[in-house]
Amino acid sequence: MSNILEILSIFSPKNSNIINNNFTSNIILFKFQIYCPIFVISLLNRIKNNVKNNVKDNVVILLEIKDISLPELHLKLNNSFLGQQIIYFIKDMYLLDKDKKQEIYNYLINYNGPNLIFIFDQDIANNNNLLINSLNFDIPYNIDYNTYNKYYSFFYNNYNINKIFSQKLFKLYKVIPLDLIFNIMMYQSTLSSKNNYYFVNWLPKIFTQEISTFELSHNFFAKQVKTFFELWIKYKIDYPIEFWISFWSDQIWQAIMIVIIKEDNGIIAAKRYSSKLPFSFINRNHNYYNSLYLIKAHQELYNIDFNIKNEIGYKALELWFYKFLYNKL
Repeated sequence: MSNILEILSIFSPKNSNIINNNFTSNIILFKFQIYCPIFVISLLNRIKNNVKNNVKDNVVILLEIKDISLPELHLKLNNSFLGQQIIYFIKDMYLLDKDKKQEIYNYLINYNGPNLIFIFDQDIANNNNLLINSLNFDIPYNIDYNTYNKYYSFFYNNYNINKIFSQKLFKLYKVIPLDLIFNIMMYQSTLSSKNNYYFVNWLPKIFTQEISTFELSHNFFAKQVKTFFELWIKYKIDYPIEFWISFWSDQIWQAIMIVIIKEDNGIIAAKRYSSKLPFSFINRNHNYYNSLYLIKAHQELYNIDFNIKNEIGYKALELWFYKFLYNKL
């Protein structure tokens, strides 16, 4: 397992549990400020390639824990197949409710089974003792120049890093969100640093859309009125009104689905359909909404769309924001 230890060292463990190139715990915990599924899948593929090339006696399995009962989890984690050590990736711990998550962590604290378990979670700053004996990595959401270069060399280990590209990138942006750097690294692996068209035309659009829509949606559903309108004034000119109506319609529709499914089947079932919504809505802000209010908001957006296509309804979207944020629909 020394090869896996070596490649994990780039993430700077919060507590050092590596002694003589061996794990003192079979639990590897990645803690996100904001969960990034692209990071998890990219790491999974990186570990798979490492295992394939260097460790023939290991199997890597992606495990969706939300669909598994605790007895089933015990059975899986405590068994191996023909003496092979299994490397489990538990990618969706952040989706579990508080009680089930606590129950699983309580079990894992004393885990001494044969397999290696990677856990990916977020928003557990107040529960640092949950896995006190695990190897812990804090994964930042905002990535700086040095961290970006490390990640590129790690995830694109078959490519030589072009530091001129990175320097130009971070001359434009001091830090870049984690979920966005994987998009940029993909371009870096194929483009040269001399491709100014990418830096001038493509990159600003990629960066602006990712940041603007995330921030807007977060503050919208959290009803942070002042911050939302400041951001709206800043970002609204980046896209035509048709884009924004489509975007907000999709956001509201997703929110309706979350609230309705939560009412019938609980929030764990609802979270499976939340890929386009901000984590703040999924984790807590959904509690502030009922489905009828959201359905009415969606209907008003439909009317705004109709009016704009018929060249009426000037400033109607801003009025819709006001009515939604101040509960006047």
